[in-house]
This record gives sequence, C-alpha cells and structure tokens, in this order.
Amino acid sequence: LTNTGDSKKKRNDKSRFIHKYSYNLFFLKEKVQTRMVNTMTPENKRKKSDYIISDLSNMVLKGHPDLVLKQLPDQSVDMIFTSPSYYDAKGKISKYDTYEDFLALIRNVVRECHRTLIDGKFFIINTGHVLLPRASRSESSTRITVPFDIHRILVEEGFEFMDDIIWQKPEGAGIATARGTRFSVDRNPMQYKALPVTEYVMVYRKKSAVLIDHFIRNHPDQELVRKSKITGGYEKTNVWRIAATKDKNYPGVIPRELVEKVISYYSFVNDVVLDPFGGIGTTAMAAASLKRRFVAIESADDCMETMRSELDNLPDMFNYFEYEYKDYSALEPDQAEREVDVHDVVRKLLEQGVEQSEIVKVLEEKFLRSE
Repeated sequence: LTNTGDSKKKRNDKSRFIHKYSYNLFFLKEKVQTRMVNTMTPENKRKKSDYIISDLSNMVLKGHPDLVLKQLPDQSVDMIFTSPSYYDAKGKISKYDTYEDFLALIRNVVRECHRTLIDGKFFIINTGHVLLPRASRSESSTRITVPFDIHRILVEEGFEFMDDIIWQKPEGAGIATARGTRFSVDRNPMQYKALPVTEYVMVYRKKSAVLIDHFIRNHPDQELVRKSKITGGYEKTNVWRIAATKDKNYPGVIPRELVEKVISYYSFVNDVVLDPFGGIGTTAMAAASLKRRFVAIESADDCMETMRSELDNLPDMFNYFEYEYKDYSALEPDQAEREVDVHDVVRKLLEQGVEQSEIVKVLEEKFLRSE
C-alpha cells in the first residue's frame, strides 16, 4: 500500500473503533451514576410515575443556549423543538469556526435539554445535510451528514430514537445549490447529483419507565387532553410536503406550518415548549398560537430584537401569553463545573496515536471500577 492508503486505512480503523465504543460509553457512565431505569429503587419508580406539571411561565432568554439552559430547573419542560443554525462552511450564516465546534455546542445543549425535559417527553430537531462546495475545479464537492452526527449525540446522551420525518420542499428549493447542473447538460453516467429538497425532522423521547399512554390517562386536567386532540386532517406518512419560508434577512427560517404540526402532535395545551435555538421566535409564536407556554433562547442581537417585536405584536387573542425577558449574555462557562466529554477524549487520544486496547482498558477501569 502507498503511504496515502496506509493513512486512509488508519483513519478508517479509528472511525470504526469510535463507532463501536462511543455508543457504549453512555451506558458505562449510566452504570456508574446508577441512572439506568432497570436499577431504580421502588421509591424512585413511584416518583417516576408521578405526573409533573411545570410551573414555568413564558420566557424569552438571551444568551448562549448551553449556559442559559443551566438556569432552568430539572424536568421543567414538556417538549423541545429546535432547528439549530446551520453549520455553513461558506461562512454566510454560520456561527461556528469548525464543524467540530458546532457538534460540541450541540452536545452541550442536548445534555442540558435532557436534564430539563420531563422524563418520557419528546425532543424534536430539524436539521439537513450541508453541501461543501469544491475549493477548486480539481476537487469535488462534499456533503456533511449533519442529521446523522446529531443522531449519534442524542442517543449517546440518553434519548431514544422514535421517528424520522422527511420535510420535502418544492423542487425549486434546491436550485440555489447548482447541484446536478452538469448532468442536466451532459447526461453522462456517474455525473448525476440530485437537487437537495429535503430536510430531517428527527423525533426522540427521553428514556423513561413509563409508557406514552401514562401522560394521556393520568393527566390531571382531562379537559386539556380533550382540547389537545388533533381534529380534521393530519400527516399520515413521514413525508411532509411544506413550502420553505423565504426571508432575505434570516436564511434558513423554518416554516411556521411545520412547527405548528410538531407542537400539536407531541404536546398538550398549556405544556411548556422549549426552543434552545430560538432564532426569530417561530417556535415561540407557534406555541402561543396553540395555547402552549414557551421558553425561547437566543444569543444574536438581531434575532432577539425580531423575536420580541413579533411576540409583542401578536393579535389580541394571544395577549394571554405575556412573557418574561431575561438577559443572560454575561454568563461564562464555569471551568470547575465543566463536564469531561468522554467521546471527545477518545477521539483526541486516537488522533495522538494511543493504542485502542489501552483506551478500552482505561475506560473499563474508570467507569466499571465500582462494580
């Protein structure tokens, strides 16, 4: 093999190792912390089945989401829906220096979301693959599988995958990428590239000992359950055909129609809906229109200004949904409380040439020492 081939083989071996063990690391940590559902004490199981009603009011919170989330109590929100700002290598709408920075933030946010979400409730996230244009004519373009990388993070952090909904936009939505232009002219085999007109709406549930029916049967206000029923038409398949929202000031804004469907399908009236990447307030306004409470977090000044303006100008019928505004922009990470990301440690050790067998040995000693 050539040196290039050797290098690729080593990278592939490392990738397979990470894939094999990263899914197990979460469960190793769970054993140490005795948080697995099947090891809960009878008292904890009883508490698990108690119906939790959040006492949070509507809030618009400014600041970095991973830091602001720490201000929310445990198990205080009923549903999470979010659509993070895209990682965009062209720098047009990206807030991140590297893709690794983007994923690190997502993991920190997901971890805090897991803490704040009521056991057994839903976390829904909208993402799409990102196209990286080729740097020169001698190179090819590539696509980053953002939804799949985020899926791995959610599973590692204690969420159960429930469903994948495909958001299909009209065909013209993918023209801006110029993908497939050459094939449309030459029609040569192997040149074919499809126009990207879909995104994922991935549905997860926080692992719990209780079934979904528990929340319907044991809800303390059955009148709210009745009012929350879906009437009329509904999405019967996992392919939702919804036109994209066009906003020259805020690229990538998710359609309110899509957000309203998600909120209707996965929450009750008066539930608390959290959006840690609040943007211009689409989720908050959709929640208010559906008589849900909302908590929206956003760090960008322009987005926050737009969000507050939109909420302040909701029609009179929504005046019930007044909100509290708090500015947490001054919050900074507490180094003493920063958690070690085991998954990231494994990757860095591999990059430094540490043998896989040594890493496995250390992990087993670290996390299974008490067993």
